[in-house]
Amino acid sequence: MVDSDSKRENPYAFPLGMQLVLPEDYQNNGDFLSTLALLHELGFSCIELNIGDPQTVEPEALKAFLSRYGLTMTMLASGYSAIMHRLNLSDANIENRHRSVESCLRFIDFAATMGSGIILGLIQGPPVLNPEPYRQNFHLSLETLVPYAIHKGVCLLIEATNKTLTSIANSISQTTRLIHGFPSTTVRILADTYHMHFEEADMIGALIEHIDNFDSIHYSDDNRLLPGLGNLDFAKITEALKQAGFQGIVVLEANIRNSMEKDLRASMDYLGPILAR
Repeated sequence: MVDSDSKRENPYAFPLGMQLVLPEDYQNNGDFLSTLALLHELGFSCIELNIGDPQTVEPEALKAFLSRYGLTMTMLASGYSAIMHRLNLSDANIENRHRSVESCLRFIDFAATMGSGIILGLIQGPPVLNPEPYRQNFHLSLETLVPYAIHKGVCLLIEATNKTLTSIANSISQTTRLIHGFPSTTVRILADTYHMHFEEADMIGALIEHIDNFDSIHYSDDNRLLPGLGNLDFAKITEALKQAGFQGIVVLEANIRNSMEKDLRASMDYLGPILAR
């Protein structure tokens, strides 16, 4: 276990985080503990967590546990729960959509206690042939969720996701139109370089144009591996964010090819100097 000094200086231009799945036995899970120790060693300061059922997790205990590694939870990622419990905020089946909304209301309660936001990605719903009615359903779901999120002080991040995974929020500009009318202090966009590789003709241009609409960006290479293990130019992407005055968080979200330690060290050998102050 790392007895961390939470006030250590951030070595990077942006706070750096990583998205992980929280094991049920997280306090005693050797692989998870090793990963958190590695994140601390490499200068990470925050974490996004996929949690199958947040109601089974005691928020204060989780916060205290993460603080030992100098980490704070910035986002509850809902994708794992969406898959486990078949949650779908755009579902044509109104009973399941309402069930999904109720689950998200509980997510908001958990996030409020953690001082985090919520990512709405896969929970938007799977690809469909005629997206517009499903986008309307998603909008209706947000009409219930947003007032409660405002009341609880929780930010909702709508992830712009490629069309192989959802038909609801795809490109950054289309996602901007989708959430138009909701308070921008509560409903934000989550950009992801992997999805943008497929959805944006000009990734850099889209980031610059919509820089005021997002406070967090996922770094993932074009093969869904960690940055530097594919072909995207993260030096160019990072420089564009710096020049545009981005003040948010960079979070790594990726599949693992070899092992967490081997892949993450290789990625940070490449990405660390790019992100350095």
